[in-house]
Amino acid sequence: MDKRGAALILSFMAIVILTILGTAAISRSISERSITQRYVESTQAFWLAEGGLAVAYKGLTENWDGYTTGLPRSNVFSQSFENGSFSVDIEVSPIPDTVKVISRGTTGTAERTLEEIMRRTVGSGLPGFDFAVLAAGNLLLEGNASIQNQDVYVNGNLEVRSTDAISGGDAYAKGNATLSGGGSITGNVNANGNITVNLGSTITGDATSKKTVNNNGTITGTTTSNATPDPVDAAALQAKVDSYRLSSQDWDNYKTEAQAEGNYHAGTFYPSGSYAGIHYVGGNLIIGSDVSGTATFVVEGNVSFESGNVSLNPALDSDYSFIIGGNFESTDTASGNLGGVIYTEGNFRVSTGVAIEGAVLAFGNLRGSGDFSIEFPVAETNLEILSWREL
Repeated sequence: MDKRGAALILSFMAIVILTILGTAAISRSISERSITQRYVESTQAFWLAEGGLAVAYKGLTENWDGYTTGLPRSNVFSQSFENGSFSVDIEVSPIPDTVKVISRGTTGTAERTLEEIMRRTVGSGLPGFDFAVLAAGNLLLEGNASIQNQDVYVNGNLEVRSTDAISGGDAYAKGNATLSGGGSITGNVNANGNITVNLGSTITGDATSKKTVNNNGTITGTTTSNATPDPVDAAALQAKVDSYRLSSQDWDNYKTEAQAEGNYHAGTFYPSGSYAGIHYVGGNLIIGSDVSGTATFVVEGNVSFESGNVSLNPALDSDYSFIIGGNFESTDTASGNLGGVIYTEGNFRVSTGVAIEGAVLAFGNLRGSGDFSIEFPVAETNLEILSWREL
């Protein structure tokens, strides 16, 4: 074999070797690209499944009962995107007040499935208080005055002359309950005295009286007179009122705390501006200008809203925005948005646009008119994630 033949053979062998190496490199490149593509798709599918869990968490927080009725349920939440989609199923869990949430994320040929056990906890809108109003005397609502979202207890007579005066809760009166002038209550009305519904007035619910139900208006539910046992246990109602009365020691503690914070005000106090913490007033408190803040005013005398606007929420670690030893009164020229509980040992009278997100505890009479409103804060549904895993 001459040199040219040997060179040709070597060249051919080199070409074959390079072809094999090139093919292997291309194959490896294709394989790595496929692996990378599968990894990318798998990662995208994972995060789509996580997105499904997040959507389910939000939905269950807003409407737990609506989404957990009739389990198991498939495809309760779903959404499609340019690169994939997720679908969420909700199943029964053996743990009380919990559900099993299964979310499947899909991208291309990849699918990832995640599971969470979610538990519902219902937080009270105002812990320790099961009423929007508790009045030791009489209660009168007229004009546009309204009480919403919780029960009303009256240790005297209840008189309603405003539309939608009480809604979202029941009314309990130790004395008589009277609706007139188009007054209406959405809920049940219970009284130890007579219940009288005059022409044009409405009870959307049951009316139960230990004495007589006189209906010249509209009662949509059951009407019961001479009810036994008592529709309102007088002793229990009085005990309920007494259980919320602050002691002299409670007042002393507030005074001591306010003094320690430098917030003790002797005599009549005219607040103006922003406040925080516990403020103790040794006399009357008269508001004639704008007042705001996160504070609790403990007042030995009376509180009067004469003008300006009050925007106040309770001090940290307190349920009360006002604790009053005397009366609470607001005139037509004042307005306010108050949070928490207003506690007064005397009478409570509002004839203007004061909105309370909380409750009122009055040991005297309560009269609300004008655009006065009390809205008990609705309990919130919170979710706790007990476990997470990939299936």
